[in-house]
Amino acid sequence: MSAAGRAGRVRARLASAEIDALLVGDLTNLRWLTGFTGSNGWCVLGPQSLTIVTDGRYGEQAAQQTAAAGVETEVLVGSTAAEVLQHVADVCNRFRRVGFESAHLTFAQHAHFAGMMYAQLHPVQGLVEIERRTKD
Repeated sequence: MSAAGRAGRVRARLASAEIDALLVGDLTNLRWLTGFTGSNGWCVLGPQSLTIVTDGRYGEQAAQQTAAAGVETEVLVGSTAAEVLQHVADVCNRFRRVGFESAHLTFAQHAHFAGMMYAQLHPVQGLVEIERRTKD
């Protein structure tokens, strides 16, 4: 599967959503964007970057699958659930306004991230899904 170019299509929607980056937590959207098929992961899509954060089971798999899909990405691996979330927060803090998939982030996850981030979190809907409708 080639996922090259998909991130660019979603990036083109960031400005109209008035965000600097997008936090992707839905695994279907993560797979479509990156080619990564693990059962635990987050993705932060910035204007010039794409970072996957996952746990120790999937670090090597994430690097291999994204490379095979033609996607240039940074992969960060946490050894605990708390460390994974801290990595996500650290990546999000590279940006001022971060959109999050409001249909896929629980209230508890949002509260947890809001306590760890100085980036502003903004709910968005369908930025990835609208691009997934166009088959490539």
